[in-house]
Amino acid sequence: MSLARPLALLLLLVLPLGAVLYGRWRSHPTGQSILHPDLALLAAASKARRPWTVNWGVLGFALAFAVAAVALARPALPVPVPDDRTTIMLAVDVSLSMRADDIQPTRLEAAKEAAKAFLKTLPARVKVGLVSFAAYPVLEHEPTLDRAAIVSALDGLQLGYGTAIGAGLQLATESLPERAQGDPMLTKFPPAAIVLLSDGRNNRPPFNVLDIAAHTRDLQVRVFTVGLGTNGGFLAQGADGIGGFEVGFDSQTLREIASITGGRFFEANSARQLDSVYQGLGRDVAWTSRPRDVTSIASGLAGLLLLVALLAGSAERRLI
Repeated sequence: MSLARPLALLLLLVLPLGAVLYGRWRSHPTGQSILHPDLALLAAASKARRPWTVNWGVLGFALAFAVAAVALARPALPVPVPDDRTTIMLAVDVSLSMRADDIQPTRLEAAKEAAKAFLKTLPARVKVGLVSFAAYPVLEHEPTLDRAAIVSALDGLQLGYGTAIGAGLQLATESLPERAQGDPMLTKFPPAAIVLLSDGRNNRPPFNVLDIAAHTRDLQVRVFTVGLGTNGGFLAQGADGIGGFEVGFDSQTLREIASITGGRFFEANSARQLDSVYQGLGRDVAWTSRPRDVTSIASGLAGLLLLVALLAGSAERRLI
């Protein structure tokens, strides 16, 4: 919470002072003399009265005063709102290992479906582009508002040899607005993020993947990485299914890419888990927090508490 006029909170210092004065008043009755026909009854009533019973009227007034002081300070609370200026690049590994079926129906098909569901979570004015990478990266579609075009590009992804994570990250970065020729020392870039999914290890140049990640960070792009696959992932070779090799992702590199750029790393070992990751990413990459003035809400609450205090005080006076 932020306050436009924080000095107004100094009014809260009145409350402890008022509590002290009220306590002294309750503990030391006035010295006025009164006439009463039955002094014994009056004395018994005085003894029966507990000096520190809760006075709901006074308590309500104190709470109303405190909330009113907060209202005078002009409070503002952060609320999530769609960030229509954001551009997102999807970078998808299409190496042959994505053919493995440890994630049903295959890793690639599960990735496609999760990406399509991810598109539905994004605000309509957020642009999305698509890069694929195997031995080399391909710009499948530049950033666009046309979701159908991205879905079509996802459906058309083809597998290939090799895993060029660094090249894929580099092309995804350069495909974002103003990043291709941008000077990180001089330019304030529009917000952007990359969601990079891979099930393997970088085995094609460039090999300085973390340097590329640092350059991406300098261009004010966060990278959210997703490692896809299971420990038992196995890619069979040959029509008879005999022979093959285990296929796993490089979690360390993916984790460091995310850490360097200020993003997050996720691990998906099933299609359901992958869907969950992408659903959460929709909130992370396309929404932002902006302060919302809640002075009117605080003022209304103060007025309500004051009304309750008046009603409580009136009821207590009738009971005396």
